[in-house]
Amino acid sequence: MTKNVLLDFFQKLIVKKRLVLCLLVIPLMVASAYAQTISVSGVIKDEGGLPLPGVAVTVKGTTSGTMTNENGQFKLTAPTNGVLQFKYLGFLSQEAAINNRTTVNVTLKEDISRLEEVIVVGYGTAPKRDNAGAISSVNQKTIEERVPVNVFDALQGAAAGVRVAADSGAPGDEAQISIRGVSTISADGGRPLYVVDGVQVDNINGISPTDIKSIEILKDAASTSIYGARAANGVILITTKRGEEGKPRVQLNYIRSYSNLAHKLPQANRLEREGFEQSNLPTRFGLYPIFDDSTAYRRNNDWDYQDLITQTGIRNQVDFNVSGGQKGLTYYTGVQYLDDEGIILNSYNKRFNLRTNVDYKPSEKATLATRITFGYQDINRVDDGRVLSQAAQRPASQALYLPDGTPIYDNGGRKNPIEEARLRKDLNATYNGIIYQSFEYKFSNPLIFHVDGSAALNLGRNRRSVSGLLETTGIGRASEINNIARRLQANADVT
Repeated sequence: MTKNVLLDFFQKLIVKKRLVLCLLVIPLMVASAYAQTISVSGVIKDEGGLPLPGVAVTVKGTTSGTMTNENGQFKLTAPTNGVLQFKYLGFLSQEAAINNRTTVNVTLKEDISRLEEVIVVGYGTAPKRDNAGAISSVNQKTIEERVPVNVFDALQGAAAGVRVAADSGAPGDEAQISIRGVSTISADGGRPLYVVDGVQVDNINGISPTDIKSIEILKDAASTSIYGARAANGVILITTKRGEEGKPRVQLNYIRSYSNLAHKLPQANRLEREGFEQSNLPTRFGLYPIFDDSTAYRRNNDWDYQDLITQTGIRNQVDFNVSGGQKGLTYYTGVQYLDDEGIILNSYNKRFNLRTNVDYKPSEKATLATRITFGYQDINRVDDGRVLSQAAQRPASQALYLPDGTPIYDNGGRKNPIEEARLRKDLNATYNGIIYQSFEYKFSNPLIFHVDGSAALNLGRNRRSVSGLLETTGIGRASEINNIARRLQANADVT
């Protein structure tokens, strides 16, 4: 009996020791497996044998990775049984098992599906593979994902070699676009040529991003063979949306945004200015009045002019479009209304745009297309020299109003910046309309005849007025300038 009990005890003890030993060995084996890493290097080339710089090389399932240098070479540390992933724009992604190898060379294949995409190239279309470096394309999906406020937001950072910069934050001011750098120092010389649905336009500020189907940027000298010297700074081709067969589709977008002054200029307040003037020019300015001196109201204030002339700018934008059609006839109509308040008092931009695209196919070979665009814009531009400079130069102690609330328009030669923004106006009203008609006939598969014509009319009115309250003579001034610009264009080609 005692012998059997002792035997069972020793058997259980041996089993427990083995279990403890296994529990100690397993982590060591796992740690050893993970510790078995090697240095892996190699060269990445294309199918033509040329090295590919900038290829992303990562260890599958980890965040460890690197990129190939200008010679297509890479080097990293990876597990002996790991898998390397290779990714490069325009090429198919590829994986390669390490299998204890220290050298892994890979040949990437081109992504044919991407290169076969069709893009707009001036007169007609062409496969993307033939223009990979000459053209940058921004498609409808990319534009919608960015949720842009205007067409310049849609282009910002979306295309290589294209720089979009705003000279001013004033409502209605157009951003400047430069393609592959600026080729001239003139004010307008770096601007590219804008072509919307085959029609050359002066600016693209009034185009709603919701109406855009695609944007192509022609960047090389080949564009001059189509548009001549006007394309020296590049060409931006915008294609707007078309209708599709089926039931009418209705889309409504509303955007409300706010803007404020990002950074204030450092400016001395009353005490700081008094201390400076008393210590440097005591005989010129004399004694300053105390704060509660009611008889010295003209110099007994402490204004922050930058707060007084700025506000929270509110932007309201409504986009509405309807599209649809049936076999042989499709339509698309888009309407946009914009009400944009600037951060400077009394600055604003109001805009209305209407766009209609109709496509009609009376037969399999013939196609008619009609494009109608109308736009109206009303802008009030603030005179920076009168408002901002006065706010920066005017002493904080000077009064803006009399005790009864009447504005002081001129105090010691310094103008009232609030009244300057309110009573000095620079109104710019613009009306523009474009009618485009095209006809295309396919004689055979490689032979297509195309003819189109367009007429554009632009009416501009600039009205400037200054109230007599702002003038020392007490006499106000006003002026008006009207201009009319017309453009007729026709093209015919056989491709």
